[in-house]
Amino acid sequence: MSALSPESIARVAKLIPMLSSDKAGEVVAVAAAIERTLRAAACDWHDLADHLGREVQAVVYIDIMGRKTKPPSDLPPLFQTLRRSARLEWLDHAVGSDLLDDAERALCISLRAQIYSQPHRTIPPRHCAAVSVALGKLWTAGVRA
Repeated sequence: MSALSPESIARVAKLIPMLSSDKAGEVVAVAAAIERTLRAAACDWHDLADHLGREVQAVVYIDIMGRKTKPPSDLPPLFQTLRRSARLEWLDHAVGSDLLDDAERALCISLRAQIYSQPHRTIPPRHCAAVSVALGKLWTAGVRA
């Protein structure tokens, strides 16, 4: 396994959103383009997954002042990192909770309906961030999925 170069990362980052196409041929073509990009960098899908895992950890373990901190032992979930089943489980908790305000609950209801009806549709980052804040409230109150 090799480390991905910044150029390869930038190229793959442009391609990944195209994987959400509703046309199977486009998805296959994009996957092939990502494969070619990875091979040109002497990398594979495992290197990409490893890189993405490190990036998520790097974001989580930097404090508000930008300093690297020791990883907390118990972190609230980040909505954008959850798998579909975990997202739905957390959204079910959120919808039934008195801890959230009406706007947060409405967003959770809307996203839950979207995930059920359009499972391959990309959720906007601002919605992921807003739901992550709501899940943080639940987590702080002791709710676990």
